[in-house]
Amino acid sequence: MFSKVIRVLNKITEYLTMGFLSLMVIVIFMQIISRELLGNSFPWVEEAARYLMVWTAFLAAGFTYQYAAHMSIDVIAKRLAGMADRVIRTVVFLLCLAFLWILFSKGMDLVNSSAGIRSTALELPMSFVYAALPISAVLQALNLFDLYFFKKEPVKAAEVME
Repeated sequence: MFSKVIRVLNKITEYLTMGFLSLMVIVIFMQIISRELLGNSFPWVEEAARYLMVWTAFLAAGFTYQYAAHMSIDVIAKRLAGMADRVIRTVVFLLCLAFLWILFSKGMDLVNSSAGIRSTALELPMSFVYAALPISAVLQALNLFDLYFFKKEPVKAAEVME
């Protein structure tokens, strides 16, 4: 059941990520056309592209656990079996959780401290921009729990395409 909820959550996150990335490409392309053909540029495009990139990267960080897409050095871990493999996986799991807790707590500090502050060009609340950090930490932690307790192995690339 937990894995099914995570799968749905990941699918939603993947579509959001694709949407943000597409929107970023459109906005940047619009800026290039505007600057080159009209000789005029929009002041908000650079800021919008930056924030879209931040959200895209942090959202994608969550569901990439399922595909083992995060960089890792696993030369030793792949050669281990049994208890040694379990110990290494547990240590990595706990270290990842510690990092995600720091990302979440510091991200929440940023969200809270930026309340009332608005971005320069878009006038977006900066707390919305910084919310990518704790949201990403939660998504990553959920995927990490799913992978550690329920799946044991990441999804293969061929399974993703189905």
